[in-house]
This record gives sequence, C-alpha cells and structure tokens, in this order.
Amino acid sequence: MIDIKILISNKTKWNFIKNINSSIFYNSTKNFANDFMKKNFKLPSLNLLKDFLNNYVGFNNFIYEDSNYIICAVDKLNSDNIFYSIKNKILYLSNDIKEILKKNKYEFNIDETSYQDTKITGYVLGKKTIIEEINTLRAGELLFIDKKLSDIKVDQYFQFYSPCTAFKKRSDLIEELKVIEDKIFDDLIKRNKDKIILLALSGGLDSRYVLTSLLNRNVKNIVTYSYGHKKNFDSFVSQKISKKLNVKWKFYETSNESYKKIYNSNLRDDYWNFADQGTMAPNLYFFEAVKKISEEYDVNKITIVNGQAGDFITGDHLPNFENLEYLKGDDLAQLLFNKHFQLNMKINQNKNLIQKYKIQILDQLKLNKDEYYHFKEAAKYFELWEWKERQTKRVINMQKVYDFFNINWELPLWHKEYINFWIDQSYEVKFGRNLFIQYLVETDKYNIFKYKEVGLPKWLTSNTHITFIGKIIKILTLGTGSNYYYNFMNLFCKYGFMYSPYSFKNYLMKFNEYKDPLAFLNEDWKNNYQRILK
Repeated sequence: MIDIKILISNKTKWNFIKNINSSIFYNSTKNFANDFMKKNFKLPSLNLLKDFLNNYVGFNNFIYEDSNYIICAVDKLNSDNIFYSIKNKILYLSNDIKEILKKNKYEFNIDETSYQDTKITGYVLGKKTIIEEINTLRAGELLFIDKKLSDIKVDQYFQFYSPCTAFKKRSDLIEELKVIEDKIFDDLIKRNKDKIILLALSGGLDSRYVLTSLLNRNVKNIVTYSYGHKKNFDSFVSQKISKKLNVKWKFYETSNESYKKIYNSNLRDDYWNFADQGTMAPNLYFFEAVKKISEEYDVNKITIVNGQAGDFITGDHLPNFENLEYLKGDDLAQLLFNKHFQLNMKINQNKNLIQKYKIQILDQLKLNKDEYYHFKEAAKYFELWEWKERQTKRVINMQKVYDFFNINWELPLWHKEYINFWIDQSYEVKFGRNLFIQYLVETDKYNIFKYKEVGLPKWLTSNTHITFIGKIIKILTLGTGSNYYYNFMNLFCKYGFMYSPYSFKNYLMKFNEYKDPLAFLNEDWKNNYQRILK
C-alpha cells in the first residue's frame, strides 16, 4: 500500500465529517458532504462518480477517505485547490501548497519553467505550480487512489466543451434562457432572503444583467458598488445605471497612497498566504474595497454578487473566423498564443518560445498541428483552453478576497444550467455575444440594453486626452511610437494605483516589457517563495 499523508490547513472554510469507516474534508455545503458519504464509489464505477460530481449544484471541493480509497476533486471553477506531490515515497495531499512545503521545504525548488509561464501569461500552465514536484488539480478534475493497488488516477469529470451543438430557433433559445434565469435567480434570492445583496456593478453587461434579474424579482435589499481610482469609466457608468434604476450605489476608492500602504502591510502578507493557489500572485485589484465593506457591514448579513466571467461564457472571447472555414491545429495554437501569451512584450517575441508554447497548447487540446479543423469545432477548442487556463486561474482567483474577509459570495453566471446551455451553443449565436445581447434587448424592462454597447476605455474620465495624444504620436511616428507611449501611460490608467509600490525608476526599466501590474506582482510573488524555501 502507498503511504499517504493528508495535510489540511484550517485557513480556509474547510470542514470535516467522520463516520465509522470513512471521513471527508470539504469546502462545500454540508448537504454535498453527506450525500457523497452515502455513495459507494469504487474504481469500476468511476463514471458514476463523474456523473455525480458533474450534476451536483454548487462549488464542491473535497478530500474523501475510507479504508480502500481516497477521492479528491475540485469544482468547475477551481474556486479552491487540492495539491498533490510524491516526495520520499510519500504521497502528500493538501488544500494548501505551503502545508506540503513545511514537510520537506529544503528539498523543493522554484520551477523556473513555471515562473516563465507567469511572466508571459500571468499564471502557471497545466497541472504544475510554481514549485517543482508539486501539482494541483485543475477545474473539473478528480483524483482517485486505490490504496491496495497503489494506483493513482487523475481524471476529468467536467470540461467547458461539448461535442454536440444545439440547433434550435433563436426564439426557442430565448425562451430556454428565461427558464434558466428563473432557476438561477429564484434559488439565489431564496438562499439570501435575509441578507443584503452587495452587487459589484461594473460598466459592462454582465453585472448589469445580474442587477436587472434581481430587480425583476422585486428584490429590495440591493446595494450596488464600484471601486478603484476616482473617475474610472466603470464607476461612471455603474453610477448612472444605479441612479436610473433607483438603486443605492457606493464607491470605494483606492488611491496610489492607500494601495501602497496595504501592499506593504502585514495584512497583504496574510492575504497572500491565505489566497495563494500556487499558480499566480493573488490579485489585489479590489482588495481595499472588500476590506472597507467588511468594516462597514456585518459580514454575516451580506452576500457579494458579481457577473464575473459572463462575457467568456456567452462567447465574447471567440475570435472572428470570417472567410475562414477550416484552419490547421497550428493556426489555432497561434491564435491562442496571440490572445493569452502577451503579458511580457519581450520574451513573447522569441520564436523558440512561441513554438514551445504552441506545442504545449496542441498537446493539452490533443490536436494535430497539421490537421484541419472546421472553424465551429476550433471555436469550441478555443474556449476549452481559455476555461481550463485563464478563467479558472487568473479570473476566479479574485473570489478569494471575499473568503479572506469571511464574506459569502455568489457567481450566478457560473450556475450549472447556465454553463451547460452556453457550452452547447453554436459559434453563430455566440460570436460577439449576439444571442446574449438579443436576449438582453428583448427582455429589457428598464431601457438600459436597447443601444449599441461601447467598449469601456481603461483610462480615467479625466485622462481622455491620452488617446488623443496617442493618435497624434501614431501619425507622426508612422505607428512605431504609439505602443511605447501607451505602455508608459499605463501608469495613469484605471489600474495605475497597482504600480504605486514600485519606484519610478523600476517602472521605467520595465514598463515597455511588462504589459500590466500582474507582471510586477508575480515577480514579488516568486521572491516570496524563494524566501520561504531558504
């Protein structure tokens, strides 16, 4: 039998149930844990296990053990983590990468290949972490261990991919979405009937859709809020929407000075220790806003709701395949590279590096670089890769801020039925979010969707001259100087406060290489791990 050690950190909302012959650690609902304990999943019935996990509502992360088996899984969002590593003939399982490091920290090293991933994408790719020999379960994955056979199996029970495509009238799809919306928001309202719902309202469509869906059901206990630099366009639009809909709106400002103070505080150290998933630096963009909310409200009486990832789910990230019916696997890999591997504007020009990552993309999607794929099929692979890597790593990690302050949170647009609906839709109804936008317009009771949506600039409302000057520079330099100019002016965009912990000299050295503040964060994050391993 394989020697196994389960190491559970109590820093997160993990609970424990023990019966006579089995036990389960879980970050989920107690109902899920109890239902799982009633089952008798064995290796021959692995498909039953997959079906159970795939069809169960909610965000369920757990480590189950009995005398014969260990079963671990993370949910479809990767909202929490399970790490595994074999060291000195012992298999370690943990919900916290640092628990494994404590056992043998002097025998672990930084994985430089993983760190290179973070420099070019913002996160570690695949199952790897920043530490050599420590892996993580990814979204929708399970780990099954047969103790007697010493057999370890990692398998996928869910993927943001469907080999099937729905072919229905648009009117029927609209009606189906109405039914799904009822299910999502009726359940959400029931769960939070005695709480104040704080809605993170951006300037985009998704949080606005969540807001109107709640208002359509006569929810009164709503407060919308925005955050960040003063005069950012998101807050400008969200305030207008809230005023139009007669909903209370709040703004939580983060300035250069306040962000720098938090970044250099013990609180930030505590948060990074809490939220670290081993794949990227925990995001701090709206950390101060949530901190202020936790001080203003009784955290037991609020739920924070946002529309995060709704744009991805409904097709907004799909490329334009106009006049391109078929494309090679190599072309698809290039498209993914062009979209997601742009964080470092120096190393992403290296031809050998580009080829390496393209091969890695193809291997992960199990595609052949010389084989042709119809654009509708290619679109599904495009979304599958982004879900598995960017969305469930870089995007979902931000929910950890709420957990850190013990605030309940909901992501209604990650509801099982909503995801399943959009996975099955064709490229034609998803590209440009055209079906979703049609749905918004046809169900719009408040006249806030019946116009062409304009993309929100990243500049502050007080800095609109930046674009004007950039156009002049582009003309004068025949396009060669505008990128350099815009890269430098990031210091004055809506994310500008995130550069405040760094000296201006440091910024000048790196602004034309690092595309956004995450590159600076990841550099500090790696240095923090180097200190841990000393």
